[in-house]
Amino acid sequence: MSPQLPTGWKFVKLGDICEFVYGNSLPEKVRIQGPVKVFGSNGQVGSHNAPLTSSATIIIGRKGSVGEVTYSGEACFPIDTTYYVTKEQTQQNIRWLYYALKSLNMSKLSLMVGVPGLNRNDAYKLKVALPPLDTQHKIVNILDEADSLRKLRKQADDKTKELIPALFDEMFGDVVTNSKGYKVTTLGEICNITTGKLNANAASANGVYPFFTCSKEVYKINTYSFDCEAMLLSGNNASGDFDVKYYKGKFDAYQRTYVITIKNTGLYNYQFIRTIMNNNLFKLKQSSIGGLTKYLTLPMITSVKIPEVPIEIQNSFGELLESYSDAYHIQLTSSCKLEDLFNSLLEKCMTGQIL
Repeated sequence: MSPQLPTGWKFVKLGDICEFVYGNSLPEKVRIQGPVKVFGSNGQVGSHNAPLTSSATIIIGRKGSVGEVTYSGEACFPIDTTYYVTKEQTQQNIRWLYYALKSLNMSKLSLMVGVPGLNRNDAYKLKVALPPLDTQHKIVNILDEADSLRKLRKQADDKTKELIPALFDEMFGDVVTNSKGYKVTTLGEICNITTGKLNANAASANGVYPFFTCSKEVYKINTYSFDCEAMLLSGNNASGDFDVKYYKGKFDAYQRTYVITIKNTGLYNYQFIRTIMNNNLFKLKQSSIGGLTKYLTLPMITSVKIPEVPIEIQNSFGELLESYSDAYHIQLTSSCKLEDLFNSLLEKCMTGQIL
């Protein structure tokens, strides 16, 4: 049942108020370093010396991170894995339209039709609550202020995360080059590695258990297939920006998410291994395969080198990290609450509940 809209608002199809334009091909090898941001389906992927668009631009993921919405406040170059919208393709406030597109969760369109990409004709059929232009301006002011707080929090989170690699390097050196000369084994030797079995659309907004996908965001689900301590590694990503999560308890996982469990916790510590995996992410990104979407294969993961550090030293690191993690968890919980508040505010602004 559609919500009751304020006076002057009306429901329209997305295709009635904007047009999605295909981005252009711009391989890395032909880019000329410059001041213009180059955008892929998951955000900025480089720079160039000349823009494709002429003004502020909304970028929509067409392949890879399907339905992901990014905003550039200036002319930019959206590549061919994306659609884009500028003021030439809409008569609406471009910033309001960006927030409207964010609220539509277009990633689900790809899952519903089972095709790995966003068809703009499907997106055009989505219903949008359209307010008058003056109201659009008010909504933008409200959401921009909330978004600025969210960005400041994210910057603080990113700075805090930099402390872990610094602590690790101080204790163990550079594990990628094994600068301290430890004997080494491999991740495949010391860990069991499997994947989840579910499609990404198995997520439930009001779920009870964590649901790990290839997204940096952790979703919810009402069922679980795992009840253990584990590391979760995304198996694919549009830009090769992989990450490793840690969880202990009941959870479920997407079919392209690797679930990594230590065979003998008397010899290896989860926080120690997770930090090594994080330190190897750049190397994994370089070795990933695929065109529009970057993939990690099982042999790439099992071959990650693990130094044979005495468990007592690993545990000392784990204890230090746990103290840090407790503080960081409080910070992250606050960030998650702020994210939830923003999403709630977004929904209410887009349906006229807040003016």
